[in-house]
Amino acid sequence: MAKASHLLVVAWCLMILAAAAAIAQPAELPGVNINATDISLEQFLGKVSAQTGVETYLAEDPGIEVSVDLVDADIETAIHTAAEQANCSWVRIYVLESLERPAEEEDFGTLARLVAGTRGQYFRRMTREEREALAAEVAAMAQSGSNAQDEAPIGGWRASAISEEAQDGGLDRSAQWAMSDPLRFATSPSYSDPASLQIADADVAAFSDALADASGFVVLDRLQATEGQIDIDLTEVAVDEIVAAAAEQLGCSWRRVYLLAHVRKLSNEEIEQRMDTLFNASMGYFWSQPQERRAEVIQRIVDGSNQLTEEQRVQIRSSEIARKMMQRFMNHSNALSMEQRRELTPLLQAAAKIMGG
Repeated sequence: MAKASHLLVVAWCLMILAAAAAIAQPAELPGVNINATDISLEQFLGKVSAQTGVETYLAEDPGIEVSVDLVDADIETAIHTAAEQANCSWVRIYVLESLERPAEEEDFGTLARLVAGTRGQYFRRMTREEREALAAEVAAMAQSGSNAQDEAPIGGWRASAISEEAQDGGLDRSAQWAMSDPLRFATSPSYSDPASLQIADADVAAFSDALADASGFVVLDRLQATEGQIDIDLTEVAVDEIVAAAAEQLGCSWRRVYLLAHVRKLSNEEIEQRMDTLFNASMGYFWSQPQERRAEVIQRIVDGSNQLTEEQRVQIRSSEIARKMMQRFMNHSNALSMEQRRELTPLLQAAAKIMGG
């Protein structure tokens, strides 16, 4: 009888172990141990990946050497230690993909474009109120210009290369940051890890949106197409665990990945060039939309301008970048057909009201 009881206990333990394995709990990452003086950021990241098994992608080596003394450091503490010295923004993202990883070579540019696309879809699925709240959060962070903190940040960090001339101009400060940081579309204002997530019968897009809401992290869907449904009810657990649970239900693999990009001060000529690029891309996209969609965009902008406070109007009028963008808009409008100018009349009137005081 004692032997039978012993076998039952063993069987029960095996069942528990099997269940735990089926959940695919993510393994704890090894600590980073690097003591080096004056090594390139690229070399440093290679050592981090070799010790942790986590991939890192650098936009371009800034040519800045870093010095570190890390003993059993958390991977994000390690990355931030070097990124801060090299003035690099960095971000953690997740990738869902088939069990047989695609053979094509990945690089920073490819992943950054995928992240920008994913973030864009996330924004488009937001309600107007949600978009406005997020925009306010991003603007407040960009204008604060304060990255100092006692501990390494979680999930990502925005480096700054704002010029001294923009210190007093909140809008110019935000605009320069947006133009200088290659990861501006990838990072979130804040991250939460651990996080809580409760979803049922969700596809990958719904899961990605829910995780972004709950934690700030971006999930790249590289599965091409899947009909799997995700059910998750997890409270205050590691984000790795949440992504692993979703991957297990989808029957796919997942990776944690880091992107890094050097942020430098732009020259006046570079700012002008990027303003031109941004304006031309924006107007090109606007005119590519159906007329009904263009009317919705115009009405939303006009409604937003009517809600500006006097303080916000003063900030816009005092912004050099805002004045230059307005001049671009006027030049663009003057080159349009009469019918197109009539379509833009509400925008022109709203702009004149703001800029005219």
